[in-house]
Amino acid sequence: MDSLIEAKNISRQIVRSGDYIDDFDDLRIYYLFPANNFVTGSGYTIDNNLNNGSVTFKLKYKNSEFFFPGDIEKDGERFLYEQYGEFLKTDLLKVAHHGSITSSTIPFIIKNKPGYAVISCGMYNKFNHPSDIVLNRLDKTDAIVHRTDLNGAVIFESDGKSIEVREWK
Repeated sequence: MDSLIEAKNISRQIVRSGDYIDDFDDLRIYYLFPANNFVTGSGYTIDNNLNNGSVTFKLKYKNSEFFFPGDIEKDGERFLYEQYGEFLKTDLLKVAHHGSITSSTIPFIIKNKPGYAVISCGMYNKFNHPSDIVLNRLDKTDAIVHRTDLNGAVIFESDGKSIEVREWK
């Protein structure tokens, strides 16, 4: 991947837990992960678990909040809820790692308290994502769950006060 970035002369910036972008009116992106104890200075994972090197961020537009945890697994989630606590609460959660049982732990879901949860996975995928256990955890939070394997793509639009769901077909 690095060679392709270099070959195409694409600018690249390494982000870490605690970084943010606030160059836009009413919009801020908070980078919450990876933390330095999960990746090296050049961005390689310390324990060779690429999932726990995922860039994780929260996008806040006025009063609407969207959380994107990438493919982090339980160790990354533990770091997040211990480090950020109630800051993880969000209106929309893109469920980590396609709804795999290696993610979406109970403490993590409780801290997120999502109104909506989106699981990106293919129909009949070889990993059987999403996990029934993860679906059950999300059900207990009363989150409105959207699955790409069953519902197809979806667009969430926000005016900063409310979120509207638009089907993409």
